[in-house]
Amino acid sequence: MSRELEEAYRAPSSDAQRDDFDDGDRQDIAALYVVAVPKLVVLFTATAGAYAFYWFYKQFRARKRFDQPQSWPLARAFFAIFHVHRLFRFIDAQARATGAEPSWNPDLMATIYVIVVLGARALGRVATYAASASGSLPPTLVSLSSFALPIVLGLCGAVSLAVAQSVANRAQGDPSGKTNSGVDAGSVSVCLIGAGFWALLIKLALLARAIDHDLGGAYHP
Repeated sequence: MSRELEEAYRAPSSDAQRDDFDDGDRQDIAALYVVAVPKLVVLFTATAGAYAFYWFYKQFRARKRFDQPQSWPLARAFFAIFHVHRLFRFIDAQARATGAEPSWNPDLMATIYVIVVLGARALGRVATYAASASGSLPPTLVSLSSFALPIVLGLCGAVSLAVAQSVANRAQGDPSGKTNSGVDAGSVSVCLIGAGFWALLIKLALLARAIDHDLGGAYHP
């Protein structure tokens, strides 16, 4: 067989395959997840911060399809505090590649998110210990303080995600997130579940206050 025929029938190298993908198909793949910032904030608040897991999964899944085929989006979303800095830098790089000049500090926003998440967890444990050690609070109020306070602090994490999402939307050519701003069945379901959760939390708070009032602050375990 001549050398020309050997070259013609030789399988393409992995580098050649990657170059073909980079120059062609990858241009049609969104590098980032797009969602309107108001929608993100509403869903984040409605789910008491649980929406963050879904948000990170969608962002890491988009990047997996774009340029990280070996990554595990689910695992990265679960351990988001270890990957958030790289994700925010990637979002910033994608925005700047389009000519945008976002006025934010991706490392600072990522650090704020990590501090909020870890701070919320630590606050829950501190609140439980302090309330239990005092020996003067009803058990219901002790449980509520260790549960509600971390949620309230955790909601501050929405700020970092909202800023990052605003930059991501610009990077994808949809600054307002119009392509994902509508109210669908999933969003309504999430909001209804979140409303039930918040109603339960408020009811527990009122119950704890009533118990404390009836006991006249003289409760002793």
